[in-house]
Amino acid sequence: MGYRIYVWANTQSTDNAYIDADISNVSAEVSGVLTKLFVTDNTKVNKGDLIGEIDDRDYKAKLAALEASIEACIKNIEIIEQKISIGQISLEQAAEKLKLTKISFDIVSTDFSRVQELNKAKFASSKTLDDSKNAYQKAKTDYKQAQLDLDISKQNLQLLELEKAAEQGKLKELTENKKVTLRSLQNTKLIAMVPGIFGNSSLEVGNYIVPGRALFSIVQDNTMYIQANFKETQIKKFKSGMKVKIEFDALPKKVIYGKIRNIAPATGSKFSLIPSNATGNFTKIVQRVPVLIDFESPNANLVPGMSAIVSIRTDQST
Repeated sequence: MGYRIYVWANTQSTDNAYIDADISNVSAEVSGVLTKLFVTDNTKVNKGDLIGEIDDRDYKAKLAALEASIEACIKNIEIIEQKISIGQISLEQAAEKLKLTKISFDIVSTDFSRVQELNKAKFASSKTLDDSKNAYQKAKTDYKQAQLDLDISKQNLQLLELEKAAEQGKLKELTENKKVTLRSLQNTKLIAMVPGIFGNSSLEVGNYIVPGRALFSIVQDNTMYIQANFKETQIKKFKSGMKVKIEFDALPKKVIYGKIRNIAPATGSKFSLIPSNATGNFTKIVQRVPVLIDFESPNANLVPGMSAIVSIRTDQST
């Protein structure tokens, strides 16, 4: 396809230019059957408008199940905490009992040693020795039992703490799953995230939606601009802010004005990543450099893709 280049005194022009815009391509975050569609192609939408809905029944059921599990988990933790409170009291009682039985055992042990010495010296009868020995054995048994009771109380408390930690871990996991499921439920509603014109839609009620696949596009409001591809020999005096005259075949006898936004730092062919020629054969071709042009004011009759003729006077001051 050939393009015309217009060169007058202090003016550079080209018809290798077209309207572009910021376009948001939208895909779904969740899968499911599309049950409702509220917008048709080429319709104006505002930010936050509901475009369509994906069947949300499975996500609601999963959310309800997670909420029930979370409630049960919280109750389990409350019960375990009550048991821990009781266990701490039991531990304190066991420690106090051990302390008392140790005192009693020490007294009885000392008394038994004294009676043994007296018996050897014939100052204590065999019955007295037997009674003292029985008291010693009982005190010793009570002391060992108190030690065992304390150990058991400690172990029970440790087990309860482990059980509580496990339930807390489970609760954390369930809560995270609930957040993910709630987000998935919210994502069953397809929302316009930017204002603009809805189009390029593949949405049909009954279709199965797959995450990641493009569903529709929104041409964002007030983002249209011109990309004019000038020859590299034309742009020497171009500067950002220069006024631009714009004409369209679709709008005969209508002149619109804009300003240079910026000039590309490389030619279009360089951005296309064409393989370098290392064979030694080279044909010099004048390259084109993209120049972006903003409209001075929006025009409702313009749409992305329209071709344009742009002219820039290079003797103007910015």
